[in-house]
Amino acid sequence: MKKSFWLFSLSLVLTSLGNVLGQDGASRPMIPPGDSANGESIFLEQRCYRCHTLEGRELPDFDLPAKLKIHLGGDTHTLWDRDEFGRAILNPEHVVSPQYQAIMIQAGDEKGSQETPMPNFNAVLTISDLIDLATFLDSMRKGG
Repeated sequence: MKKSFWLFSLSLVLTSLGNVLGQDGASRPMIPPGDSANGESIFLEQRCYRCHTLEGRELPDFDLPAKLKIHLGGDTHTLWDRDEFGRAILNPEHVVSPQYQAIMIQAGDEKGSQETPMPNFNAVLTISDLIDLATFLDSMRKGG
């Protein structure tokens, strides 16, 4: 019940933020800018580096084959914005990396290629954490 309430509350907030049109009629992003430095701290605290690498960042080493790590930032997610990063954090199943799919298919795990190994952080992150983390990841896309 608690998780459902949190998800419902978050969806209301994101919907109200995302469906507002600016004076010029252009849609605004759903996730507002947050604190990128705090987002980096959250990235490290949640140990996202176990499965992700970042452009130009030295991260703690984790015993996972490099080919299984998903790179974030730089040219990899050029078309992504805070909203896309936020969606991927809130609902990891909405997109499974083509790189990960290819590796799983090569390993003979067709079913695994359709599912993301990324855990669900909805019960762990606050809305503010999500905004800050999405802002940090967006800054990495921009070469931050």
